[in-house]
Amino acid sequence: MSLNIDNNSSCDVEGVSILGSYNQEQAQILSTDALKFIATLQRTFNATRKELLRKRDFRQREIDRGVLPDFLPKTAYIRDDPNWRAAKPAPGLQDRRVEITGPVDRKMVINALNSDALTYMADFEDSTSPTWDNVLNGQINLRDAVNGTISFTNSAGKKYQLNENPATLIVRPRGWHMLEKHVLVDGEPMSASIFDFGLFFFHNAKNQIKNGLGPYFYLPKMESHLEARLWNDIFNSSQDMLNIPRGTIRGTVLIETIMAAFEMDEIIYELREHSSGLNCGRWDYIFSFIKKFRQYPQYVLPDRADVSMTVPFMSAYVNLLIQTCHKRGVHAMGGMAAQIPIKNDPQANDAAMEKVRADKLREVTAGHDGTWVAHPDLVKIALEIFNEHMPQPNQLFKRRQDVSVTQKDLLNIDFQGKITEHGIRDNIQIGLIYMESWLRGSGCVPIHHLMEDCATYEISRSQLWQWARHQSVTAEGRKITGDYCLQVLDEEIDRIKKELGSKYETSKYDAAKAAFATNITGKRYDDFVTTMLYDDILSIQSTRPRLSPFQQNRVPETSVASLQQHYLGKQQVDWKNSLDQIVESTSEDLVLSKVFSETMGPSKVIPYYFRATENFDDQEITMATLVTYNRFKVLSRLASHYKGPVSVAIHVNDDDTKQKILNDLHKLYEENEDLRRYVDLHLVVDKFDRQFNMWRNVAKFFARTDYIMMLDVDFYLCTDFRKSLKKQPELMALLRAGKAAIVVPAFEYVDESDGEDWNDFPKNKKELLVDVQSQRLDMFHRGWKRGHGSTDYGKWYKQAKPYKVTDYNYSYEPYVIFKKEGTPWCDERFVGYGANKAACLFEIFLAGIDYWVLPNDFLIHQTHHYPEDTRAKELYDYYREETCLRYARMMIAADEWETPKAANLKKECGGIRGFRDVIQRVAAEHNEL
Repeated sequence: MSLNIDNNSSCDVEGVSILGSYNQEQAQILSTDALKFIATLQRTFNATRKELLRKRDFRQREIDRGVLPDFLPKTAYIRDDPNWRAAKPAPGLQDRRVEITGPVDRKMVINALNSDALTYMADFEDSTSPTWDNVLNGQINLRDAVNGTISFTNSAGKKYQLNENPATLIVRPRGWHMLEKHVLVDGEPMSASIFDFGLFFFHNAKNQIKNGLGPYFYLPKMESHLEARLWNDIFNSSQDMLNIPRGTIRGTVLIETIMAAFEMDEIIYELREHSSGLNCGRWDYIFSFIKKFRQYPQYVLPDRADVSMTVPFMSAYVNLLIQTCHKRGVHAMGGMAAQIPIKNDPQANDAAMEKVRADKLREVTAGHDGTWVAHPDLVKIALEIFNEHMPQPNQLFKRRQDVSVTQKDLLNIDFQGKITEHGIRDNIQIGLIYMESWLRGSGCVPIHHLMEDCATYEISRSQLWQWARHQSVTAEGRKITGDYCLQVLDEEIDRIKKELGSKYETSKYDAAKAAFATNITGKRYDDFVTTMLYDDILSIQSTRPRLSPFQQNRVPETSVASLQQHYLGKQQVDWKNSLDQIVESTSEDLVLSKVFSETMGPSKVIPYYFRATENFDDQEITMATLVTYNRFKVLSRLASHYKGPVSVAIHVNDDDTKQKILNDLHKLYEENEDLRRYVDLHLVVDKFDRQFNMWRNVAKFFARTDYIMMLDVDFYLCTDFRKSLKKQPELMALLRAGKAAIVVPAFEYVDESDGEDWNDFPKNKKELLVDVQSQRLDMFHRGWKRGHGSTDYGKWYKQAKPYKVTDYNYSYEPYVIFKKEGTPWCDERFVGYGANKAACLFEIFLAGIDYWVLPNDFLIHQTHHYPEDTRAKELYDYYREETCLRYARMMIAADEWETPKAANLKKECGGIRGFRDVIQRVAAEHNEL
């Protein structure tokens, strides 16, 4: 029996915090010496890793601007020098004709090592869902395999154990882009690459050497030779720390990005004393090709089934890889056969196995030294092909001097292929099934008789995004749009629900659908699904990690000017031409200074100081709110209660209170997982208090969904208005069309002390009416009836259906849900309490948007003490007149004055003295033009 050890109970390494629980066996992996080892690597190399990731982002911006990848002029001397060679093959790596790959669960490790394959790649990356248990248990399994003690007994009593002469073990850690958030070093999550590599190397390297082999690795997802140089530096430091001779480690690099294809020589060169060759990571390579060129309509690819290894850009990549490897004396490994045996259908199984044979024949005759399979039953087939055509351990002597590959060849997609309805549906099925499995902790899934892992999922997601983005047309004649992709997604979910029945409720399909929907419309595009969904599989038991004394309750001292650089790096806003190519970039600071130029400024806006980890459906409703320092705990309560998207602007005074505010803010996020999960937090740093409308605009501007609710943070959401809205299709249609703003009535307690504990608030309309009749509750701001009176509370008490506000007053300031795009912004000239929110809502009304009231939902004000309203009546009257004229001029210029859109404006503004005369003159001038 394994007992869980409480977080940090055995972690006495200064600056290292373990946020996940672990049992006694896992504690052996997380030993003090092992943690010191990986912490040293993290502190030494993580800054370089992050800088290399920033270089990736810069290079992507360059591609989007039209600068396509090419061979690097500055490293031509490496490519052109025929004399240098990499290391000779290490023990156990001379003959690699068939390699099997798979996740690191215990049974898989045993079966793979016993499979008769020459080597086994144990995968912490694409075929493993990196839950905390998976990565720790994977390390245990590999340690036991190296020591020869691994065994497994299934529920039926069948025992698995190692045979004699198992395959040579090669380990693939996670890529540079991934983090291991269960472990912090000096308050920062560890690099997952360093975590996976470091723990395996520390625990196993010396035993592997005793076994006559060595510590061997596959290195994934690299995009440049500088990333290979980082691995080489880590290899050298690791060997030095354990007194192991340099050059003992071997690393095979997966060429699975289009960027790395242009730097193969350089990658081998950087790793040369540790290099054991390159591998054609075909599925990730296709994903990378789509991803990097996703903004280019001329690089749209057809159905995945049509993108074979013989199409021009794939064939060029294969030929160049073989030529490069053999020129440098290292193995050129082939790619994965994803087929798996098909039981109970001999004909289909024969066809699938024939595809495997054809694929392996193509590889061995091209000059590959080995190949990959995903299933033990395919080892024999692959061995037969390679044994027949490559009787010796490898064919490094095949120099492929006939090959000459140019930039044009690597980017050539001139081949026949179609985008089909079946291809769309296939991609959506694969995406849903794989993502649901990944969220449950399984990263390798058989789908449609193919073994799918993260790479093939990424192709599905990226193709759907690309097709929707460029509105490609299927072979059947249908234009692909984001809406159509979402429609098919809904249909597939309905099909799955019917297939699973009651089992659906315990699945992760709803979460998978919500996340998948964000990336298939041609709008939002996440770099990797593994980073997009990683927070959903975290098992952090404590949100208060034990930190060393110098870390506790503290944010590093930082000036306001450096805040954005410190947390986000330099941000750019990209501008595109008609070909969707980036032609210019402007600093984010400059853009935001113009966006919010009507404020009292200068103000420093820092968007996404904290960004919610949740992926939100575009159709969700974001709470757009503003929070001052004395309302932090109320914000925390809102996040935990709403459990939906919140976009909040927080004002920080640029004075000596700033550091305390930031410290308290970090502490708040540390304590509440719901804040981290649901709240996007944007800082406004300046010396000007109470610029409420500017803060509202910040919260609205950076909201990530199509709809927002303008809410004051100290209101309690007593009912589920989102659920109510879904039951009102006609009202939702008006909201989607931008023709309605939905009012949720607000109440307050007559005796303020009754409003202090939200636990006592009514939960439904029936309970609320009891408190209204007993005069405990009344409309919000009952002393200022112009503020909420247009809701017509007397009507609301009796109403069972939504109703339109007909008695509008220009001081009306309800709490409303409206469409983000197309609605007016709040006038930022209003500062302080009084009229600021009414001004926002007045413009919404004048823009032709009607107010509709939900009949069964409500909010209640939680008592707090705030300055009395000073409703600058004279200022607001001037503003009202100016705004009426401004909107009237816009509607006349747009020929909308005689349309229903102008009805609200005519009714509301017609009584202003002189208004009609001015409008007649403006209309006459317009008609003369």
